[in-house]
Amino acid sequence: MVEISTIDLDSILIDRDAVSMIPEDMCLGNCMIAFGIDKGKIHIASKNDLDTELEGQVRLMTGREVVRHKGNGDQILSAVYRIYSRENAEAALTKLKKEYDESAASDEQVMERNQQYEDSPVISLTRSILIRAICMQASDIHLEPCEDHVKVRFRIDGVLCEYMRMPHNAYSKVCSRIKVMAEMDITEKRLPQDGKINMNYNGSGYDFRLSTLPTVYGEKIVIRILYSLKGRATLEGLGFGREGAAFIRDMLGSQHGIILVTGPTGSGKSTTLYAMLSSLNSLEKNILTIEDPVEFSIEGINQVGVCSKTGLTFASGLRSLLRQDPDVIMIGEIRDEETARIAVRAAITGHLVLSTLHTNDAVSAVLRLIDMGVPNYLVSEALIGIIAQRLVRRICPGCREELSPTTEEASILGLCEGDKMYSGRGCPRCGGTGYSGRTVVYEYIRIDRDKKAAIREGIDAEAVRRENFECGVKGLAERCGELVRSGITTIEEYRKVTMNILV
Repeated sequence: MVEISTIDLDSILIDRDAVSMIPEDMCLGNCMIAFGIDKGKIHIASKNDLDTELEGQVRLMTGREVVRHKGNGDQILSAVYRIYSRENAEAALTKLKKEYDESAASDEQVMERNQQYEDSPVISLTRSILIRAICMQASDIHLEPCEDHVKVRFRIDGVLCEYMRMPHNAYSKVCSRIKVMAEMDITEKRLPQDGKINMNYNGSGYDFRLSTLPTVYGEKIVIRILYSLKGRATLEGLGFGREGAAFIRDMLGSQHGIILVTGPTGSGKSTTLYAMLSSLNSLEKNILTIEDPVEFSIEGINQVGVCSKTGLTFASGLRSLLRQDPDVIMIGEIRDEETARIAVRAAITGHLVLSTLHTNDAVSAVLRLIDMGVPNYLVSEALIGIIAQRLVRRICPGCREELSPTTEEASILGLCEGDKMYSGRGCPRCGGTGYSGRTVVYEYIRIDRDKKAAIREGIDAEAVRRENFECGVKGLAERCGELVRSGITTIEEYRKVTMNILV
């Protein structure tokens, strides 16, 4: 009996020539993928045994003997979605170029024809781009017109990377197709528009939030992808350690007051708020949110989306929420003086309020509220605690390697002689970036009796930072340094985090 080997698809370079020999629907239907060709043989990774009929089909289709390997089902499906979506996009783009080079039809005629056929190149290319972004766990898709071409870029782990380029005549059709899917006006090209797409893929639903912007060379489209929070909406799952999770849960045990999450755009504040809401969610609590927009729907929580067209702002919506007998209120962001005042007053009148602010560190959130016109005594009375956070990229576990730090790096991180740092070399699993996923870096401040008194009397931000440090509470830089020393992230990510904060 021939022993069947096990293959780790995330650690090898898959041969695209081998992949192209077997249709996508056959791979999906049988949870298998071809990954290599060798001397008249084709290597297949499959979750289950290949029956005689299926093996014969593959042999006839490829003209090669089949060598079967055991593979992980999730890895196989991920590879199929990732590779075939790229192949489909390239094939659709080639077909689209040829079709429109030979056709003199107008945009409206072409769109009308394309919408009649689900396998048209415009529909196939658009769907392939969306699927490829999902497979790569991108947070955003950027379609950017340039002078000679249009770039398609994905934001992965907070960094933009180029996926493909297409000519302007092809992009005009893709742009129209996206607008049709989002129920936007395809004839309006001079004004910005917003829209939304709901799409099912691989048994899961995805929400895409669209924004168009007229530029010199055409309409730029940015698409935000909203993924399900299942499995990620826990404080530990986001990267908060035992200390941070305990602090947050202790604050959430309060009956009233305000808890703030601070940081720049893209630092994961909203996701942290959702994790906090999930931990509070119960039949005994009436939890209401007002957001712009509602990013994730949570069963059991009443969520309201801001709508400027109807006059529903954070401030006006918050007033209405207070008349709904809430126990907990989540405000997506405190942006102005009116919202800040209402939020603070709600916090001191028996409600637990969760919200975000754009500040560099935790102490600065107190100063921001005061700058917004909220009296010192109300800020001191309302605040329970503040969390400041950033997101840093994690080193890919498949290609992590040791490095010897320079003298400067050792000094920055407090390393001793012989200590090591780590980085990612780049591999198929991480797409050559050396990173895979992100984790949170955080600091917090508990607003105790002494800090409340300091706020009432006129806060000295530097004194509060110093006091927090003396109490053993670590700052953003110190926590990020720990992640570098433990091999979770790199010195480059550390420098990004500490660039605009006081170390």
